[in-house]
Amino acid sequence: MGHTLLCVLSLFLLPLLHCGQAEDAALTLEPRSSYLFTGESVTFICDMNEGNDTDWYYKFNWNGQQIVSFNSRKSYSLELTEDLSGDYQCIGRHQGSTNLTKHSNKVTLSVSALRPTATLRAARTSIPAGGTLTLTCSVEGSGDWKYDWFSRNPDSHETKMVTDGVQNSVSVSHEGIYRCRGRRGNPVFFTKLSDMHRIEKTCRFSNLF
Repeated sequence: MGHTLLCVLSLFLLPLLHCGQAEDAALTLEPRSSYLFTGESVTFICDMNEGNDTDWYYKFNWNGQQIVSFNSRKSYSLELTEDLSGDYQCIGRHQGSTNLTKHSNKVTLSVSALRPTATLRAARTSIPAGGTLTLTCSVEGSGDWKYDWFSRNPDSHETKMVTDGVQNSVSVSHEGIYRCRGRRGNPVFFTKLSDMHRIEKTCRFSNLF
């Protein structure tokens, strides 16, 4: 009797162990932001967290509807429009068994029709004598940006400053007119340029008395 019961339990549990339908796959985005803009390209990356990538077939859903059928590619790229906001999920099916599937987490995208404008901030409008001033660039509401910086003198053309592009701040020691913009993704998506920010240099006067 005990042996028979053990066999029955084994037959019952085997399909449950074999059919992995928990949220044990991971769906991530490039760029790493759930707030995106019309004209941006987003890449969905589906990771099964088990075995090799080539062991699986992948499909992608949007709002519960299939947008990419099962195939061997774990990523899917999409150029966004405002009507593509919603919930995205990927599903993996093991190539060795049609019963072994994994469902990822759901990722909710909000797609805005308006191109964002970068914001440049400075603690003051003048550079202290012999010192520097830190300028900060930001894009409200979303992340994963890199930054371009531009400067010019009143009597010169605007030039792009040499920076690593990763940091959202720069230190300047020369007066001039500065502005910035954000960029991210592949192909690159640019924000609108920030407002121009005029920075002057504080003069140092010697004590004549």
